[in-house]
Amino acid sequence: MPNFIDIFRQRGQISFTGMRSVAMSKLPTDKMKLDKLYNDLKRGTGILDDDDHLNMYLRSFGKMHKAKLDIAFNCIHNPSELFGSPVEVYDWGCGQGTATVCLLDFLKSKKIVADIRSINLIEPIMDEYRANYYIISGHTQKHFEGSSRIWYERLKIIALPRDLVTWESD
Repeated sequence: MPNFIDIFRQRGQISFTGMRSVAMSKLPTDKMKLDKLYNDLKRGTGILDDDDHLNMYLRSFGKMHKAKLDIAFNCIHNPSELFGSPVEVYDWGCGQGTATVCLLDFLKSKKIVADIRSINLIEPIMDEYRANYYIISGHTQKHFEGSSRIWYERLKIIALPRDLVTWESD
């Protein structure tokens, strides 16, 4: 069975919409399994430690997450000027890379050729951030090709050891 990244690349819809579509196609169809996955998410605060939970998060909370980000990005005064200057993107707790993918979608929708020097994905869960590399490198290569930058060399993935991450609220 093809994995998330293979399907994502094969479909060629390198965007938040494409990412969410693949996630939804990978979910089980059984209603009881879906209900259990949803309940495991704990309203978006649960630990997403396998593909089904990652996919269910995008199905259940992805549109809301994107809407919040779109509102924030649209509040940026003169984004062409801001992103025309050299910037580094830091996506803390990046999960599936949703915020970074939404930022790249926003820039594309505004026809902004950003001077992004690096994208730094910071996530404590190994499988998630390994997937991010392929999602975001595919996005940047597809939408920013022709630039002198070699995007996959500018992508940094930073793993936080699990013992340094506090999962419980204080």
